[in-house]
Amino acid sequence: MEICYDHVSLRVTELEQSVSFYRDVMGLELVSRREDDSQAVFQIGEALLVLFCRAEYRPVNPIWKTGTDHVAFCLDEGSYVALLERLKERDAVLRGPTVNKGARGDGLATYFLDPDGNELEIKKYEA
Repeated sequence: MEICYDHVSLRVTELEQSVSFYRDVMGLELVSRREDDSQAVFQIGEALLVLFCRAEYRPVNPIWKTGTDHVAFCLDEGSYVALLERLKERDAVLRGPTVNKGARGDGLATYFLDPDGNELEIKKYEA
């Protein structure tokens, strides 16, 4: 049996703000969006990142955070460096770059938050 990731879904409080972040800062490709602005979908390789937006959603409380710890994205050298620069311009880096274990072995990792406080990681492996 083969198991692979299909998609990751995150709750967001302002869809336009989150679409802008994941498209313009992260550089992800927006592939669909519901007309009622309740969902946006980004392509990440063969998998998807789905953002759900509802009025009752609230940003993640960084002190009492439960549930998902973080979502990690694997990038090539050029994409990693470009995204890291955009994060530094916004003073958005929480920690890193640091070397740690990932799905492909040891890699360079940097952590930051999206507009709703979801923790994200970008990871770059040596070629």
